[in-house]
Parts: sequence; structure tokens; C-alpha cells
Amino acid sequence: MSGHGILAANFVIAGAVPWDIKMRCMENEKNKEKEKLIPPNPASTTFSTETKAHLRKFRLGTSRANDPQAVIYLIDKTTLEIKQDEEGTVYKDLESIGDDLPDHSPRFILLSYPCTLPSGRLSVPYVLIFYLPPTVNAEQRMLYAGAKELMRNTAEVGKVLEIESAEDLEEIPDKLKGDER
Repeated sequence: MSGHGILAANFVIAGAVPWDIKMRCMENEKNKEKEKLIPPNPASTTFSTETKAHLRKFRLGTSRANDPQAVIYLIDKTTLEIKQDEEGTVYKDLESIGDDLPDHSPRFILLSYPCTLPSGRLSVPYVLIFYLPPTVNAEQRMLYAGAKELMRNTAEVGKVLEIESAEDLEEIPDKLKGDER
């Protein structure tokens, strides 16, 4: 009997080092899995110099516009750069914007929308529309929500409006007309 106890004790002592190494390896694998689940830090989103110049040009060019103008921006998942969509389209009406919005991805929309206020005064509000559909995954939701203030400040908009669907764009003119300053 005592021989079995010694054998078991030797097995534990001899197996202690490999067991410890195995536990550390398992711990490292768990940490790697957790890292995959952690979304990118919204604070690391950036603008290229070209995008900043485009934002400024768009803001200044639309301040006296007679027609609505809008551009759509997204966050590149690999570089975390906020940039205009691939087509670089300048939209002239809200319906066209709605047609191009994805169903399951957030977007930033810069909108300059000339309108006559209830007082009769002509106003050209420059706003950021934060499009966040309810079907967006948590990672993108956090990334865009974290970058919203950066987009707001860099684009120098007067107001941020939040929408969940393309249909919500129909309410934007009324919101802007009712926002007399």
C-alpha cells in the first residue's frame, strides 16, 4: 500500500511542472479569446488629413446653399478611420440618402438642409444625423457611439439627430423647422 502512495506522490511531483505549464497555456488561450471579444477602442478612431479637408470644404460650401446637401460617413473596420462612403456621393434629397443606408450598419450623415422657419426666416442648419439601426451588433454600436462626439466636433455641426431607420429621415425637415434659434 505504501508503495502506491509513493508512486502517487512521485507522479504528482513529477507532473507538477507540466501541469503548471499546461494551466498557463490554457490561461493564455483564454486571454486570447477574450481579446477577440473586446471591441476596438472608439478613442482610436481618426480622420485622415484629406477627410478633415473634405469636412471643412463641405461645411463651408453648404452654408449658403439653396438645396439640401448631405454626405454619408462610415468607420473603416480595419483602420478605424472615419471616412466618406466609397462612392463619395453628395446627396440632394433625403429619399436618396434613405435608399443608400444599410439595414444593419451604423452611419454618420452630415446634412445641410435649407428651410424656412415658422418666423419666416431662412435657415440652413448643418447637422449630424447618427444612424444606428436596432439590428447593429454590440461591437459596432459601441464603436460608432464612442466616435459620435469626435465626428460632431470635427465636422463642427450645430446639432446631432439620432435615427434608427431610413424612414425616420422623413421627420428631419419638421425637426429642423421646429428648431428656431
